[in-house]
Amino acid sequence: MFSLDEIFAINRKFCEQLSEPFDNSPAVTCTRTFTLLPLRYAVVGGNHGQRQQLPELPAHLHHPHQVGELQHASYAIRTLREGFLYVLEKRKTTGRYTWHPPYRIAANGLLSLTEPGLPHAPPPPAFSAQDAGRQIAWAFNVHDLDDLHELRLFYSPDPLTLAAQQQLLRRRDSLPALDIRKYAAPSCAVPAPHVLTHDQLDTVVDFAAESDPALRKLLDAQLFGGPQVISRVASQQMLQPAAGKANPRGIAIVVEDAIGITQELNAWRNAGLEQLKDWLENTPAPDAKGNPGPSNERKVLVAQAFTELHRNFSERKVAAHVRKRTQAIRERLDESNNTMTARLDPQRWQDTKEQILEATSELHRRDLEARAQTGEFSRLFDERYLPRVDLAAMQQQLAWFEIESNKAQAAAEARAADHLSWLQHPRLQDALALYDPDDLINGLCFAHQTGLCVIGMEGVPAGADLLSRWWRADSVTPDNLALRSFTYNQRSIAEALEQTRTQLKYQPLEGDDLKQFENALKLSKALAALFSQVDGQLDLIARHGHINAAGALAWLGQLGREAARAGAPNSLDRAMHRRLASYLTASLGEQAVALRLAELAQAGQAPSSGRVSAPILRRLDSAYATSLQNAHSNSFYRLRVASGLLLLEASLLLLQGRRDDKDRRFWSEVAAAGLTSVAAGLELLAVGTGQALANVGPNSATARGAQISLGRYRLWG
Repeated sequence: MFSLDEIFAINRKFCEQLSEPFDNSPAVTCTRTFTLLPLRYAVVGGNHGQRQQLPELPAHLHHPHQVGELQHASYAIRTLREGFLYVLEKRKTTGRYTWHPPYRIAANGLLSLTEPGLPHAPPPPAFSAQDAGRQIAWAFNVHDLDDLHELRLFYSPDPLTLAAQQQLLRRRDSLPALDIRKYAAPSCAVPAPHVLTHDQLDTVVDFAAESDPALRKLLDAQLFGGPQVISRVASQQMLQPAAGKANPRGIAIVVEDAIGITQELNAWRNAGLEQLKDWLENTPAPDAKGNPGPSNERKVLVAQAFTELHRNFSERKVAAHVRKRTQAIRERLDESNNTMTARLDPQRWQDTKEQILEATSELHRRDLEARAQTGEFSRLFDERYLPRVDLAAMQQQLAWFEIESNKAQAAAEARAADHLSWLQHPRLQDALALYDPDDLINGLCFAHQTGLCVIGMEGVPAGADLLSRWWRADSVTPDNLALRSFTYNQRSIAEALEQTRTQLKYQPLEGDDLKQFENALKLSKALAALFSQVDGQLDLIARHGHINAAGALAWLGQLGREAARAGAPNSLDRAMHRRLASYLTASLGEQAVALRLAELAQAGQAPSSGRVSAPILRRLDSAYATSLQNAHSNSFYRLRVASGLLLLEASLLLLQGRRDDKDRRFWSEVAAAGLTSVAAGLELLAVGTGQALANVGPNSATARGAQISLGRYRLWG
């Protein structure tokens, strides 16, 4: 193992190496070197007592407070998280602004230089005690301090394209300009925004946690809480004056991270709902044989299933008797097929059989429903099943579940305002504006980051309302993260989306829903073609192992939910349902649209409830799903298509369930099947997203970004 002095020496060596690009000023006989330690503004969630242990930020570091004071979390200064750091300098001798080659920040806080045009190269391995020659630097040096006019720093979780760097250069006034020369003087400088001197490092919460186990535990539970190699003592030695000297050797600079703060607040709100998940997973102590008892989740599921069965037993009993009687009559009629087809046209005989089945089934159903009204089937349930269960214990378990659910929901709703204040603030929009609208890889990164900003927010009313407004909007605006993320922030896809929406707007509102949906799909072919181009590049993108697009899947789930809401039987906005269902289909690509159109053409008129045993309650044809999923080997594509197909199927089932038909019982079953498909699609999305995030390691920023929120799909989707 290395001693602290050895680690400090190695860090000093590599700080010098990281500063080489700064040595481009005219030669001088004597230059001054200064060390810069980059940090970031962050948020820490915890109860009031836990947050009281956080270091208090001095007034000159209240930059994030300008967005708004937090009620259920606290602002903090933390070490950098995984991402990229951009440094813009202006020299007196040239008078020009120059980009320093970007720094790549590893998950453990180490810095390494990367080529501006090759930002997607695999990151270097983390430092280990077995490899002393490996780079270990968490700061960088600048030389010729007297020639340095100003320095501006910008942090991004993803690499900026060259076009985005030029855009940032043009809007450089949005970045704080730092004159760091004054901090090299022996006298104590007046505190300036975004700057920490060597004697203020205790303000950094990660450093304060080094001697506080409780605080360290709190940080480990945060969204970006992975282990860091940076330490307070080593950093202070690096920045403070050398022995016998009066001049400081460096300062710490705090950079803005609006995306990270929004994601942290989103995760902290989701953590409120996770209280319920923790309660559900709780199990009693093992018995004498070491066997654990059933978890609260198991007890709740059993109690809910039994309660549902008790409530609907009579209706299910009637349906079972009707099915059994109908099947018996069908078999008897089928025995006469040869005889009757010799006398009648086969189609006429088939229609006659269906009419007989429909009439006899309806008569039998009426008789059974009359018996059910007398309580015959309810008494049967009470006599046969109630004596076998502890009904009081079940009701008590459900009451506890209700209490815990309300507590979790209240906690989440209380924290929602903090999150929404950042989600809708211009600072987040400014940070997202630097994602290139003409670069697909950058677009996937955009959708991933925004997905981590919103995943789970539909669990609170205010969040659900905002998402609904975004999806139902008539145009893609900078503040509409749903439509921007759905189009991967790409200009070409957004233009096609606008064209599709405009064409759908002028479609007639009246008429057969399925026919209108078929027309809507035809109008969305151009949009589907662009999504097919996206799919065509997914395999190439997958080769960049560190690029994780799992967060983008959150938007697919949100779109599926909103389409299901618009298609619900009690919804009157059929035009909106067609629009959202068309978006969902188009996002699966041209092949999905073509196959869906062919399926609708073959389906013809929807059959009545007496003509088939399970009308419309079928799942997607296996060949349909397989043909789409096998189109690409990329796991992101397969997961997106598989879950998208289920959500699309749900939307179509709900569309069918809204048709005006005389047998409302039949269509209510269709609508119920649609809701089941929604649940299945979201469950698949949750499991698959969890696997995708796990592939990048449990301590990576992206993996931790969804650890808390994935349970939202399973428990409340």
